Amino acid sequence: MKNRIIHLVFIWSLTACAVNKQLIVDDAQRLNLANELAQKFIITDGHVDLPYRLTVKNFKLERAYLGIPIETQEGDFDYVRAKKGGLDAPFMSIYIPASYQEQGGAKAFADQLIDMMTGIAGRIPTNLQ
Repeated sequence: MKNRIIHLVFIWSLTACAVNKQLIVDDAQRLNLANELAQKFIITDGHVDLPYRLTVKNFKLERAYLGIPIETQEGDFDYVRAKKGGLDAPFMSIYIPASYQEQGGAKAFADQLIDMMTGIAGRIPTNLQ
């Protein structure tokens, strides 16, 4: 009886492997499906740390610098890549380093980041609303 169960499990596992091989698609098919799904469904990102990254890079709100949040290869977020990937609802997090807890000034720093993002959204409202 024990051998029969072992044989059945073995045969079942071979069958399962054969079925799974039929489901495997190549990378191009996976990418196409991912892009299709990304455009079909609403995608949110609840932790876009762009405001802090821009502050670290000494971002200025002058016209010459406004290209940074729209398209860049640095960091994890820019408008062009977000739209291409299907991101519909980013939430700009206001990251405050832990050092501010010890040295103080966390609220002022947070207000500075919030003001910066409000300014960027005001300058390029068609992209960042």
